Amino acid sequence: MNWVFCALDVKFRTQKEFWGVTAQEFKNNATLTTIDGPSGENITLATITSDNEDVAKFARMSDCDVIVLGSSRGLVQIFRKGTSKIDLTSVMRTLRIEERRANNLPDPEPPDWTALSAEGRVEGAEVWHFFISQNGNGSAQSILNGSLSAPNATPTKLGLTRVSELVQITLGRGFEPTRANRCIAKVCSHSTGNPCPWFAWGLERCRAIHHK
Repeated sequence: MNWVFCALDVKFRTQKEFWGVTAQEFKNNATLTTIDGPSGENITLATITSDNEDVAKFARMSDCDVIVLGSSRGLVQIFRKGTSKIDLTSVMRTLRIEERRANNLPDPEPPDWTALSAEGRVEGAEVWHFFISQNGNGSAQSILNGSLSAPNATPTKLGLTRVSELVQITLGRGFEPTRANRCIAKVCSHSTGNPCPWFAWGLERCRAIHHK
């Protein structure tokens, strides 16, 4: 990840006076992870705990494609770089399923991936809000568990570490570890009697195998 920090150093030096403490906080505390994307592209993920929402703004101006920002209260927000073409819809589906599981709710059967992809909030995972807005470059997306306008929101039960892990899995190209060999061979082992824990997320790569 040295190249990322080199790029951040350039950003930091040129904008130091403007960003000040925010830039230094991000540089010191963010964890940067490279995700091997579904088409072989590198996706840079920044994960950081901060109560300074300008941290996410700074991260979006850097070379980070996706930012997972946690607060001291346990709230979590997910943003993408303004110029990014990454679609966060699949991440929203995954988080909603996992939040339902954390609330001891059963997986929808059959899974309604359209409903799980909906803008706003959905039943069983109300702590998450999927925000989509149209702009000149297409659509802007963010996934919000609380925000400046909702500081007293209920924190997710998943926690920052798990949310970051789920983002990495969803935006990556891997398969559920205990079934990966069959998945790579394009044989889906999911069934009602032998459910795959990833199936309910509706990952495109999994659906392509299951419905082939």
